[in-house]
Amino acid sequence: MTSSKHLVDGKYTIKDLVDIKKLQRIFQHFTDTMGFTIGFLSVPDMEILAATGWRDICTKFHRRCPKSAENCRKSNARLVRQMTKPGKIVIELCANGLVDCAMPIFIKGKCVAILATGQVLLEAPDLSRFRRQAKVFGCNEKKYMAALGEVPVISAKRLKEVTGFLKEMAALVAELGYAHLKEKEKSKQLALDIFAKKVAEEKLRGSEGLFRAIAERGNVRIGMTQGRKIIYVNKCFAEMLGYEVDELVGRNFDSFVLPVDRPRMLAISKKRLRGFPDPERYEVKAVRKDGRVIEVEVHSGATVDIVGVPTVIAVFRDITESKLSSKVGCPAPVTTNISNPCDFIFSNNSHANSIGSVLPHASNNSDLVR
Repeated sequence: MTSSKHLVDGKYTIKDLVDIKKLQRIFQHFTDTMGFTIGFLSVPDMEILAATGWRDICTKFHRRCPKSAENCRKSNARLVRQMTKPGKIVIELCANGLVDCAMPIFIKGKCVAILATGQVLLEAPDLSRFRRQAKVFGCNEKKYMAALGEVPVISAKRLKEVTGFLKEMAALVAELGYAHLKEKEKSKQLALDIFAKKVAEEKLRGSEGLFRAIAERGNVRIGMTQGRKIIYVNKCFAEMLGYEVDELVGRNFDSFVLPVDRPRMLAISKKRLRGFPDPERYEVKAVRKDGRVIEVEVHSGATVDIVGVPTVIAVFRDITESKLSSKVGCPAPVTTNISNPCDFIFSNNSHANSIGSVLPHASNNSDLVR
């Protein structure tokens, strides 16, 4: 299991951030062109993720014989300990007598991989040493020495040139990994946003069922707006203005109000969206579909969040007749008759006072009497 010390953001390994198959093809082109090996290993477990051009002395002998394989493991561990900062290049003689070069790949401050080359010699080999090794490792000496003969002897200058190129390649791999990480996080956040929206929509559908059951069965005129746009009205509200429900949804709420009252209504709506409840009740003149002007009392209700959008819920009352009655000196008594006991199951004293009524003590009473 990879330690969190080498996990990007505590969860990603290099295999999560780069396309290993594509890198394998690129590395193979490098080997075919330059004649040098490539090893791409994860940190810290040193899993070989990609390998090109590896010498037979390593693949058929050093990594197969238990004693020499242990030398490989120790050499790799020593390399990892030296991978302390981006751009560092380590060139050293491995425990089995070959020269290796390695450079780290850092992503967001974490060393997640090593890009290595080598399996070369910088001078003619000490044949007696390698014959002794063949005996210690339990290898067929003739075949082992033949594999040694295939190991190239190169100059230090040539090795430096190649490692300089690989340093740039390591930096490119790190950049690709980081770019993939950002895309991964962006996609993940998008998926979380979509999931959260779906959860919110499901919750909304559940609460909407209860809301509609109350709003559609009563004689209370209810409207819901987001910004200036009407997103819901019940049948009673539509009938008050002489429209069908579908004709109102999607329109701006202030389009039904006389121009003289629009600025005040818009100002109140903006205040409510910013969290200011006053005034809880105000009056406007509205225009019905047939052109008749009516007096409407607006009771601003709660401002709620629906799928991330602030939404104002309000209750409306046609007070045209009571206004006319008061002008001729014959105020008409107003009784709000609730035909369905569910109509005001969410009412409280504040709401009752806002419509000029007294809330009965028993919650199942069907009348609110002024």
